[in-house]
Amino acid sequence: VSGTPADCVKYAHHVFPEFGIELVCSGVNKGNNLGTDVIYSGTVSAGLEANSLGLPAIAFSNTSFCDNRFDVCGVIALKIVDKLRKNLSCEYTYNVNIPNEEEADIKGYKFTKLGVQIYTDEYISTGDKTFRLIGDPVVHDKNDEDCDVEWNRKGYVTITPILFDKTDYKALSRLVEEVEL
Repeated sequence: VSGTPADCVKYAHHVFPEFGIELVCSGVNKGNNLGTDVIYSGTVSAGLEANSLGLPAIAFSNTSFCDNRFDVCGVIALKIVDKLRKNLSCEYTYNVNIPNEEEADIKGYKFTKLGVQIYTDEYISTGDKTFRLIGDPVVHDKNDEDCDVEWNRKGYVTITPILFDKTDYKALSRLVEEVEL
């Protein structure tokens, strides 16, 4: 399918209804989708598209961009699917980030909230008059200890249920009450 991971989910849903999709698992992709990374993530967007179609979803990411241990990720992903089977919902996507370690070196699993992920944000020329964003994560003080970014840095698999609806209902209510257009 030409398009985004979300397009692939939509295609499968509409073109292959006879399969009766029960769960959408996207990934395992290279590189983390921690904290604010979810804004840019095709892997997470595939899960959110599944939710919009009434399907539960889990988005899996390996936290490295090189020398990925996808064999370990596969074992962990199967464990997570098995453990979460009774807690799946089409209302949210589980965002799972797996450290790039041997299974024995992973410290454990944490259900946690999203944190803030900041990068050095460098742009390199691709040679064809376009640029590509690269960068390394930056250690900062914008997170408390109980978030996906910090737990993952400590060697834990993080699991965060995330919603498609990013509406700030408090601000929306205030605007309806205070601003006349």
